[in-house]
Amino acid sequence: MIKVIWGEYWDPLLAADHDGLLHHHLVCTACGHIDHAPNDAFDALAADIESGKQPLDGRAMRRAEMYMQASRSTFYAQKQADYSGRHPSAQLMVRSIRAKGDSCKDCIELDHKWLPFGSAEYIPIGQRQCVTSCRCSESYGYMDMDGQIVETTQA
Repeated sequence: MIKVIWGEYWDPLLAADHDGLLHHHLVCTACGHIDHAPNDAFDALAADIESGKQPLDGRAMRRAEMYMQASRSTFYAQKQADYSGRHPSAQLMVRSIRAKGDSCKDCIELDHKWLPFGSAEYIPIGQRQCVTSCRCSESYGYMDMDGQIVETTQA
């Protein structure tokens, strides 16, 4: 299983993960999903921790969480692309599944609302008002011959 790749500089951050938030996000990251974009930010955070510039008082955990959350929009875009590739001739649909506690206007309005892939009305996870704080997930389906949506997978 491959998660985000980092060095030994993360040992202090992991040791300071008293509430298990960092561990939770690592466990919830999909197997095989690699997003190299946040590495520079993680490296900067690790350097700040090592130098003492970033105290381990909870703000470091929030900063690490924000970096991890930022890659979620890439994750869901890739899931949609993979799903499209497996169903090339179908009318594909997506809906947002609002996480408990997510309360931005975008998440509330999109909750369980089926929309076609590529619809301008659908605001992708990570681009909504709550940005990196979004905890929503996506569900995918297709339109059958009778015009009914058949749900096939949830991310």
